[in-house]
Amino acid sequence: MKQKRNKILLFFAITTVLISCTEEYSSDFQIEKPNEVALNQYLESFDILKNYIDRNTNPNFMLGMGVTSTEFPLNEVAYSQALTNFDEVTPRSGTSHTNIVNSEGEINSTDFQSFLLTARDNGMSVFGSALCWHTEQNHIYLNNLIADIVLPGYTEVLIDFESDNLGETYPMTGNSVATVVNDPKGVSGKVLNIGTETVKANQSFPQFEITLPEGKTLEDAVSLIIDFNATGSTGLHGSGMRMGINDKPRVSFKSASNFGCPSGDWGRGLIQLPFADLNLTEEEKASTNFRLTIGSATGSGYYFIDNISINWRGKTIVKTQEERTEIFKGEIEKFINGMMASSAGYVKAWDVINEPMSDNDGYMLRSSTTDPDVTDKFYWQDYLGDNYARYVIDHTRKYHQEHGGNPDELKLFVNEYGLENPYGRKCERLIQMVNQWEEDGVTKIDGIGTQIQANYSLSPTHQSINKVAIVDMFRQLKSTGKLIRISDLKMGVVDSYDVPIKIADITPEIILAISEYYNFIISAYFEEIPSSQRYGITLRNPNSELGLWNGYNRIIPYSGFSKGLEKSSFAGN
Repeated sequence: MKQKRNKILLFFAITTVLISCTEEYSSDFQIEKPNEVALNQYLESFDILKNYIDRNTNPNFMLGMGVTSTEFPLNEVAYSQALTNFDEVTPRSGTSHTNIVNSEGEINSTDFQSFLLTARDNGMSVFGSALCWHTEQNHIYLNNLIADIVLPGYTEVLIDFESDNLGETYPMTGNSVATVVNDPKGVSGKVLNIGTETVKANQSFPQFEITLPEGKTLEDAVSLIIDFNATGSTGLHGSGMRMGINDKPRVSFKSASNFGCPSGDWGRGLIQLPFADLNLTEEEKASTNFRLTIGSATGSGYYFIDNISINWRGKTIVKTQEERTEIFKGEIEKFINGMMASSAGYVKAWDVINEPMSDNDGYMLRSSTTDPDVTDKFYWQDYLGDNYARYVIDHTRKYHQEHGGNPDELKLFVNEYGLENPYGRKCERLIQMVNQWEEDGVTKIDGIGTQIQANYSLSPTHQSINKVAIVDMFRQLKSTGKLIRISDLKMGVVDSYDVPIKIADITPEIILAISEYYNFIISAYFEEIPSSQRYGITLRNPNSELGLWNGYNRIIPYSGFSKGLEKSSFAGN
């Protein structure tokens, strides 16, 4: 690291002017001392960042930094940087739905409350992270709420003859009779005796008037099951079992013997006759009342049947779109209520909707059908509709006030990345979507956050295009009349083919160019956005190789960022 710093010094010593977006940006650095000492003294000559903001021109401006919800309360590097240089902190992690809502749907905001306590004790403002987002949602819990309910199949007895009187008869299709008698085996109470010892059933079958249980139709039935007792000469063999409904021709099945029934004893549940073999029409499948004909096709029938049952197919219950919508309305409301209760009115600004727009200009909103990777995502708009933001915003305002917040102070933002993409229309589409959400005359969106994830390009042509696109984005956002916030500024480097450059390969020249690019972006914000629309600027992680600090030590981009903040004295047009 020391060798790289020395290389930067040597390059920095001969680089006296860097061009910003509007005027010369001078490094003001001269080497007269050993390199390390000279660089440190130069960087230490800058003031703390928030002192560069002209508070007369920007009385409500918030200079912020991102920090994890667990990192900030540790009172270490991030804590020190935040308290010294910034007005506001934004929790980068630990406050999303997946962190707050457990697998049982319970709210646990302990980390968020600890974060808030640290900020409150130090008089720092907090910008609330995304309330409604497609990522970092507890998608497993949420999807389980609407999972299909699979009910297993089961068997239900329709007729067991126990409530019949002994001697009672059932109609037959031909000769002989079907009479209720006691089980000849003395085991199962009453049974039905087909034929008599003197008048055998000759291709004659008992018939039953069936009324299915409430909510069931023949379409739900898999098979008919009967208990059967016959001998080889009284119906165990014959030409097989027969079954039919109403006046349809009876269908042939294999014999009771082939189903495994013993001779002269009960075959309990062995005979199962599939309803599918009856070739029922759609109208017949919808039947709840029908006449059932069943028995052994024999010329010498004298047998017993018991427990006429139906094996019901398993059922899958699928929630309707309306039911899913109501479920998820309740879930997002519960989450918002929990977050507002945790903040108790202290957090006065939130990203209420985060990253709503599709990355494909052929669509407006993201959805599970348009995003390429949805395995761990959850899209509220899939269930609440395109105007889901209205519901989220309404409940955020409601619960903010209910939990002690001042409604006049609350500022709600829609936040999105890629608005500065020179090859896309996401900024234009976002503005259209915001206008649509507000068309009801009730919904109010106070501001738009732009996550500038800038990539400095080694191609002069590409970098020139990047700069033009950033200015154009600010001008589009200015036209909304809303508060504009740089919400998540971070820096990367790409080569001429847009391939990211590794940190180890970044040269002193690139570091200086990054410092200039910070200056350009910050200057453009103040020059294009009027003071009345400036909410603030938040760095995603200022303590990084391409940020402003390395640990407690300032690094070169600190100078470019600071110079950009000096433009805050410009009130704008």
